[in-house]
Amino acid sequence: MPDDHSQSDSTGERTWREVMGDAREAYAREASWAAKKQVGDGQDVGRHASGEASAARCPIAFSKRHSRTFTTLKAMDRIARHRASRASKSSERTPSSHGPAARDDGTLRLLLVGADRTEGTCPRDTAAVFDGLLADTGKTNAGESSSSSSSSSSLFRRAMEGVRRVDVVLVGPNVRLDDGVERDVFHAVSSSKRDDADADDAKETADDDAIEIRVAYRVGLYHNLREQDRKRRRDQADEADTAGDDEDDTNDANEEGSSGDANQGDANEGDRGASAATAVTDFSPDLALAFNAGVWGYEPDEWRPTMREILFEDECPLLVTGYTLAETECDEDVLGEMFGGGEGEAGEGGTGPREEVEWLWESEMNPFRSLDERELAFDRGDYLLGGEGEGEGTGAHVMGENCAWQCLAAKTPG
Repeated sequence: MPDDHSQSDSTGERTWREVMGDAREAYAREASWAAKKQVGDGQDVGRHASGEASAARCPIAFSKRHSRTFTTLKAMDRIARHRASRASKSSERTPSSHGPAARDDGTLRLLLVGADRTEGTCPRDTAAVFDGLLADTGKTNAGESSSSSSSSSSLFRRAMEGVRRVDVVLVGPNVRLDDGVERDVFHAVSSSKRDDADADDAKETADDDAIEIRVAYRVGLYHNLREQDRKRRRDQADEADTAGDDEDDTNDANEEGSSGDANQGDANEGDRGASAATAVTDFSPDLALAFNAGVWGYEPDEWRPTMREILFEDECPLLVTGYTLAETECDEDVLGEMFGGGEGEAGEGGTGPREEVEWLWESEMNPFRSLDERELAFDRGDYLLGGEGEGEGTGAHVMGENCAWQCLAAKTPG
């Protein structure tokens, strides 16, 4: 069933206004942020910094900066409601009856597959992309006199209940890192080091109640990296068994103590090296995110192993977004073909191409899409709501980051 906003908010502006609030300082702050960003990607950010009046007409800068954050929050909330509804209809509660949220250790674990420089090339920048998971950004930007900030506050409270720390792991062959940033380890980012463009936000979150964030980067294909992790653990287990057998065979106590200290020193060195290299290898995500993945543009075998790893090994829901609704629908078709009942077409009496997975929701407009339009070098008509071909659309022009979304998970019994 489509979410409420996808049907009633055709432009996306109302949804963002609800989480931003109406305070003047909200627009001034976002205009200030846009003005401070460097123009290095060919985007005309100057038009976002033209002052309060321009920002008040359309919260473009705020949506561009926080689309990933609010898309994640809304997805977590919606998955939780989906699972709660299913659990209420089932006589047997399962571990999946709750949505992605804090585990017993208070940590929310997010996996970004297909990540690139857009999600940051250093821990500080990546933390800034997701700072809306650390505090109620809408409330922070709204001001105490605004009543409309309740939309953001209630969503944040539901999605982030019990979360004390967020671990974000960025994975993909196109992950790019600044010089000196180490891979395969978690980097803790203090509030004082987060987005320098808004020092006030950093101060407001630097208290005992602030949610912490750690980020890690892995370069490569997710399924390949996970297989390497499993092999490394097997090798380490074999080495530990061998070391144990050798120690049992040592009879000379003095010699054992001497060699044991030396061996322990070597083992400690190895453990330290392994810890540095494999600090994220036991990471098991609560939610996987594929922002603007363009799955349809790849051969099925390129994405299928990673999707299978996420859905069936990690048993984790997967959120996929696209630049347009049409693109996301193409992604959905490809994903449906990936997870058919067999290697070929479904046989007679089969359930079709979705036998192994289920769509928690199918392709639809994302209420928290970025309102910063992207330029098209081809017919815009295919990306007008409700139309096909030049000039036949009935809605506004729609093409931007996280414009549309869908969510799927491994099918569970019942």
